[in-house]
Amino acid sequence: MPHVEIKYSDNVDIGTHKIFDAVEKIINDHDASAGVCKSRAYPCAQYK
Repeated sequence: MPHVEIKYSDNVDIGTHKIFDAVEKIINDHDASAGVCKSRAYPCAQYK
C-alpha cells in the first residue's frame, strides 16, 4: 500500500483531501495494482 504524508505550517489553508486524491490518482495511473493510498496530513504549529 502506498503512503503519502504532508507536513505543513498550520497557518496555511490547504485542501489536503484534494491533494490526497490527486496523488493517489497519479500513483494508480502508473501502477494499477497499487490500490488505495494511505494518506496523512500533519499541520505544524511550530515553524520559522
